Amino acid sequence: MEDKGLIFDIQHFAVHDGPGIRTLVFFKGCNFKCPWCENPEGINPFPEIMYLPKRCIGEFECVNKCTQGAIIKNEDNKDHKRVEILWDRCTNCLDCAGICYPGAIKSAGKWMTVEEVLKEIMDDEHLYGDRGGVTLSGGEPTLQKDFVITLLKQCRKMGIDTAIETNGSIESERDFLAIAEQVDHMLMDIKHINSEVHKKFTGFNNKNTLRNFKLAIDNCPHVVARVPVIPDFNMNDGDILDIAHFVKDSGGKEIHLLPYHSLGASKSENLGRPYEYQIKKSVRFEDIVIFKNLIKERYGLVVKMGG
Repeated sequence: MEDKGLIFDIQHFAVHDGPGIRTLVFFKGCNFKCPWCENPEGINPFPEIMYLPKRCIGEFECVNKCTQGAIIKNEDNKDHKRVEILWDRCTNCLDCAGICYPGAIKSAGKWMTVEEVLKEIMDDEHLYGDRGGVTLSGGEPTLQKDFVITLLKQCRKMGIDTAIETNGSIESERDFLAIAEQVDHMLMDIKHINSEVHKKFTGFNNKNTLRNFKLAIDNCPHVVARVPVIPDFNMNDGDILDIAHFVKDSGGKEIHLLPYHSLGASKSENLGRPYEYQIKKSVRFEDIVIFKNLIKERYGLVVKMGG
C-alpha cells in the first residue's frame, strides 16, 4: 500500500509537540520496543483491535459477529467488562470493530491516502495563526518515509508549518535528509548516550540516532532534542548531563525533558498485551526542575519541561 499511510490517530488543537496550535498525525509502526511506551497502539505495523470496556453497553453484536470465538459474554461482569476478548484467538480481522457503534471495540490503525490526511490538516488551518501547523508523530513516522515525504511536500505547498517527531534511527542518510529538508522543526528523541544501554532497553543501538541528530543540526532550521526521563534507565545526573553534552557539542540549542508516566499501561491492557515496565520509583516535578537547572547552568541550553 505505497499510496497509503497507516495512521492510528489524528489529534486536533494540540498545544504541545511543536510551536503554536497543531494537528498531530500519528503513524502506526515502530522499530523500537521501549517498554515504557505511552502509545503501544502505535508499535505494530498493522491495524489491530483495542477494547475499551467503559464504552460497552452490552449489545453483544460483537460476540455474534466473531467467527473465531474470540469474544465471549462476561456473565458476571468481572472487572466491569461485559465481554471478554480471548486475545490468543483474535486474528485482527476487525469485523467486530466495524459493528460496535459505541466504540468499545475499535480499530487502532487505518489506511489513509495523502489527500485524506491533508484534508484533516487543512480543516484546522484557521487555528494555526503564525506559529502553528502539523506535526507527524508515531509510532515512528520515518518507517513510512515515502508517504511522509509526499505529505510534508503537500503541506509546505499549502504554506503549513511542518514538524516531525522521530527516534532518528532511519539508516539511510539520503532518506533522512529527504525528510529533513521538508520540515521546519525536527523533534528527535535522544534517550541515552550509552549505545549498549540504549539497545538493551529499545532493541536498537543509538548510532543512527546520534548521526542523524548532527545531520539535522546542519540541515533543519529548528532542532529539539527530546529526552524521556525514565526511572531505572536514564533518570540520574550523569546520563542526563551526558545527553546535554552531546547536544551542545553537536551544535544543538534546545532540550525538552519529558517525564515518565504510565499512560501506556492501560492502553497495553486494552490491546491484550502486558505492560512491561513495572517500576516503583516515580518522576516528581522537582526532579525535572533539578535536571533543567543543571543543564542550563553547565551547558547554557534552552530547556523546557514537557513537549
